[in-house]
Amino acid sequence: LLTELVEIDAPQSAGIEEYQQAVRTLDQFERHLAKQDKPRAQVRFYDTHQAARQQALILLMDSANKGNTSAMLRLAMYELLGEGLTAHDSSAIDTIKEDKPLKQIGVILVEQAANAKDSRAQRLLSKLYYQGFGLEQDMAMGKYWLEQAADNGHPEAITIDQHWQQAQALIMTKAQEQHSLKRYQLLIAIVIVAALLLIVFV
Repeated sequence: LLTELVEIDAPQSAGIEEYQQAVRTLDQFERHLAKQDKPRAQVRFYDTHQAARQQALILLMDSANKGNTSAMLRLAMYELLGEGLTAHDSSAIDTIKEDKPLKQIGVILVEQAANAKDSRAQRLLSKLYYQGFGLEQDMAMGKYWLEQAADNGHPEAITIDQHWQQAQALIMTKAQEQHSLKRYQLLIAIVIVAALLLIVFV
């Protein structure tokens, strides 16, 4: 997701300054985590660093509240990893949760960005539905959001959707061939029966 946030363009009209400021701080943490030879959950930071990270997350929240889908997705990533604002202070995200369980905050953020036509969010929401991660598994919704992402230009979604359509076309062709074969076999059987009846009665 971090790579997609950089590589796939999704123009933003609000919350840009807050997002950029938050990203500068959070990217430093990500670089530090990448250098560690242990799972990210086991990496510990000094209190001052943790406070700076928390402030960056609050800036992301401000940006997300202004409608910045990149901020929504980055904050969703941390929430889904259990490293977001709700990990330390559930009241910090009340503006989004609207009485929903805290474990769903990340999904809610992804849904908001997806509904705002961000192809990155649509592709991620498709994965969440397919895998049943953070919400009930639903193949139909997974396919729906995959198609939405493809329609909005997400490269991976376009490729997967094309492969899926090709597979569907092959399945249809195979079904039609089997149907034609059955009709052909039925026709041969009718001809044989008719021939036998002619032999018997003539």
